[in-house]
Amino acid sequence: MSDKLQLEIMNEEAILFKDNVDEVIVPAREGDMAVLLNHIKCLSILRAGTIRIKNKNDITKIDIQGGYIEVNENTVKVFTLKNFE
Repeated sequence: MSDKLQLEIMNEEAILFKDNVDEVIVPAREGDMAVLLNHIKCLSILRAGTIRIKNKNDITKIDIQGGYIEVNENTVKVFTLKNFE
C-alpha cells in the first residue's frame, strides 16, 4: 500500500496536475478542507479559491473558479472550472 495520495486535478480542457502527494487542501463550500492518507470517502462542492498541494517540503498552489472533489480510497480527483488566467 502506498503512503501517498494519488491526486489528479483537471478542468474541461486538460489535466492540470497529476502526482502522488502527502496532503491536499481545497476550498470547499463550507471552508477549507484538508485531505490526508486514509481520508473518509467524500464528494464536496468547491468554491473559487486556491488548492494547496503538499509533498514533502514543497507546496504547489493552483487557483480555481470552483468545481468539486471526489475522495475514494486514497485517490483524490478534483474537477474544476477553467482555472484563472
